[in-house]
Amino acid sequence: KMRKNPSTHLHSPAARPLRVLVIVGLEHAHGRGILEGIADYNDHHARWQHQMEVEIRPEPILQGGVDGMIVEVRSLAIADALSHAAVPAITVAHIPYAGGPPAVVVDNRAVGRMGAQYLADLGLKHLAYVPELGGAFSRDRHEGFAAAAAARHLTCVAFPDALVQDEAALAAWLSTLPDPVGILACNDRKALRVSRACRLA
Repeated sequence: KMRKNPSTHLHSPAARPLRVLVIVGLEHAHGRGILEGIADYNDHHARWQHQMEVEIRPEPILQGGVDGMIVEVRSLAIADALSHAAVPAITVAHIPYAGGPPAVVVDNRAVGRMGAQYLADLGLKHLAYVPELGGAFSRDRHEGFAAAAAARHLTCVAFPDALVQDEAALAAWLSTLPDPVGILACNDRKALRVSRACRLA
């Protein structure tokens, strides 16, 4: 007697679409990119019925009524709610939570390395990094950036974490850097501050 392949059955035209809770913020390109990836996967591989939540909160996770979840983890409350979920879950986070569900994360050290390689390939000999206060992703990007700069024998300095909110201090620091200098800001929002500080300087 032949057994049906369960995955074939789940995705056959007669199968009930799987209900997938998607909790992803849309205020940044990162979240919108995640949704584009989910939509592309759904178009080619699956029959999902999405329950979309754009406010990152734990209540929908605990309500149930879904077959699986894709959740952007921004707080311990979200991570705790996922630990009580009775269905499979995948997180999309800046960093994975130890003991949490499987996570799809950005390789932030690779982001830093790529930034340094790009600036070095432009012929720049001096590099600088502008971090975000208390962000693990920012620390990892800085480590990758500094390591790649060292491998290319380039100078690399970082703006002090404690002063990241002080635009006047940032402008003063930028004025001390060699000219020309290649700067990697830890994210787009910080890059806007760097751009304003450059004009101020």
